[in-house]
Amino acid sequence: MNCSELIYIANLSLFDNISREPCLQHAPQLTSSASSRAIILAILAVLSFVGNVLTIISIRKNRVHRGLRQHSWNGVYTLILHLSVADLFVTVFCLAGEAVWSYTVEWLWGNMSCKLFKFLQMFSLYLSTFILVLIGIDRFLAVRYPMKSISTSSRCCKFVIGAWILSALCSLPQNTIDHTVIQP
Repeated sequence: MNCSELIYIANLSLFDNISREPCLQHAPQLTSSASSRAIILAILAVLSFVGNVLTIISIRKNRVHRGLRQHSWNGVYTLILHLSVADLFVTVFCLAGEAVWSYTVEWLWGNMSCKLFKFLQMFSLYLSTFILVLIGIDRFLAVRYPMKSISTSSRCCKFVIGAWILSALCSLPQNTIDHTVIQP
């Protein structure tokens, strides 16, 4: 007997009692704490949505005014714009999605929409993280090597496109992991 077989046998004995319980005992239920959680998440989603939309409007308006005054569009604005878009995705698919899930306690929209929704949840989290990493790298380069910053428009756009593509690729496994289960 090797080590992995011993671990497997130990896990079987540890979880033997749990596996005999009906699955429905572990299903989520709408309790007062779950509805409070749903309300708090919904409030946070609304605040986050408004804040990110105002940030996007401000950046877009600033770009138009800068164009009229013949200033260059800085790559930092591109990074912040894409971070706001990514955070809008996080707001809609993570905060609001979790609020709806906490309140309804079940998925009501079918298997394909479940897969798409879980893909978009992971995509938004990856995208937000990767854009934050790009901002960190940009700021490091701006301080350490002032002339080699990624803030030039063309270079910054290439990195942002890479972040979007990498986020989509990292989120693809969600399509095989998540699915709806029909309860008897």
